[in-house]
Amino acid sequence: MPRRYAAIATLLLLLSCLGVTACSWPQYVSAAEMIAQMNQRKSMASSHYNKLWYQGSAGDYHYFKHIRGYFLDEAYFKVPSAQLRVPEPTPYSSDSERWSEVVRLGKVWHAATKDGAADGWSRLTCEAPSHWRCLELEL
Repeated sequence: MPRRYAAIATLLLLLSCLGVTACSWPQYVSAAEMIAQMNQRKSMASSHYNKLWYQGSAGDYHYFKHIRGYFLDEAYFKVPSAQLRVPEPTPYSSDSERWSEVVRLGKVWHAATKDGAADGWSRLTCEAPSHWRCLELEL
């Protein structure tokens, strides 16, 4: 009987990793590829948000997490630091309390939320007061 439970636990762990949860690894992409993937994810019918979090930097890379709605799939990106200027980079952290909220990437991407606007989306700005640092990044 204990073997059966161990097999079920292993299967559940594998399924959670495949479901892009806590076992997610960042995709190595260019800044342009990250923006294209975020725009594609935003266009999915179930999307409610188009938010990007800067998780920090390590080596020659910046790390980001994109969400399109709470309790929906998440995407993690690893972008060469030469492609995005992050003012005062912070060390990479898996602790979301240390992340920064990105509201703009150049003139090609803005954080947004789905609502009653003409196109269905409204741009987000930095919410004050907030304990997260707010970033507007240049490409």
